[in-house]
Amino acid sequence: DTKMVMNNTLITMNVFNCPIRIIPRSGTAGIRFVQYQLGVLPRTLSTAVGSSGEKHHSSIKLYQYQICPFCNKVKALLDYSRTPYESIEVNPLTKSELKNDLGVDYTKVPIAVIDGKQVNGSKEIIEEIIRTKKAHLEARWAEEFERLDVTVEAKSDIVPFDEFDFETDESAEWLEWADDELAALLYPNLCRTFSDSYKAFSYVDEVPHFSAIQRMSIKTVGGFAMWMAASKVKKRMNIQDEREALEYALNVWEGSGLNERRFNSGWNCSPNLPDIVVYGVLRSVEGMNVFDEVIVPRKRVFRWYKDMRSFVDPNEKPLPFTAEEIDDILDDFDDEEAYMEMQKRKRF
Repeated sequence: DTKMVMNNTLITMNVFNCPIRIIPRSGTAGIRFVQYQLGVLPRTLSTAVGSSGEKHHSSIKLYQYQICPFCNKVKALLDYSRTPYESIEVNPLTKSELKNDLGVDYTKVPIAVIDGKQVNGSKEIIEEIIRTKKAHLEARWAEEFERLDVTVEAKSDIVPFDEFDFETDESAEWLEWADDELAALLYPNLCRTFSDSYKAFSYVDEVPHFSAIQRMSIKTVGGFAMWMAASKVKKRMNIQDEREALEYALNVWEGSGLNERRFNSGWNCSPNLPDIVVYGVLRSVEGMNVFDEVIVPRKRVFRWYKDMRSFVDPNEKPLPFTAEEIDDILDDFDDEEAYMEMQKRKRF
């Protein structure tokens, strides 16, 4: 179905629930049909520096824990915009990286140093990135616009994605929800048992500047502390079953955040800030039991997550389709050959 909503300045066409804004031309009767390809963008290289240890000359240093949802939402924005940064893993027990590098008593992560200025807290860091590194975002939006599969003539009628689409009046509500509800729920789910908590800290084995003794201490002492802290979070939030609480939160995102659209932005080609922040929060538990047990089975959310991954983390190995997803996709085509052709074109 194609629906049109008209006002004095814009015409919005909803093609398969994906709005395309068109500027009416004077003297033009009707609107040309805009062919819009529903699919992810081709995978491209990112210039950002993640936890791989590779360093580029950058104006941003990010002090972080790899499994911290607040750190991951900052990294998701940097990765999406391809803003170069250096990621520094902090020892959660000693915080020595903060004390030695910054010489400050503030020891909560994330902390960023942007163009020589220290910025504390994920919300403040994201605001500073958008304010000072806007050119990176604009370059990304321009690239996405150029990749639209439409005719040159039709493209001249489409309003490109911009800062007003990226951060709308409704964004604040979703950003607050991501911090206060979604991120808070991940801790008791990530550290449901001591075994889960120990596994969550296994990333320290890949941090080169941690010694063997430090790695073991973080996994055992840090894992136990996180496990105990998770029970306090459950009590504070009055949570009886942490899995049910997280499933309810994902229901909210699926039903109200996505609302049968590809992204929260309502656009098919560009995610907005809430998309990126929620993705970053969930990315912090990828590979953990909670991800496999709660996020993967939710087909609509998992499809969105994989779409976001192709935008934000193009260098990462693509996540596999679940058996249920493949069955659903095959239902949309006459035969398996049509499905395979669609896969080649990366339209899912």
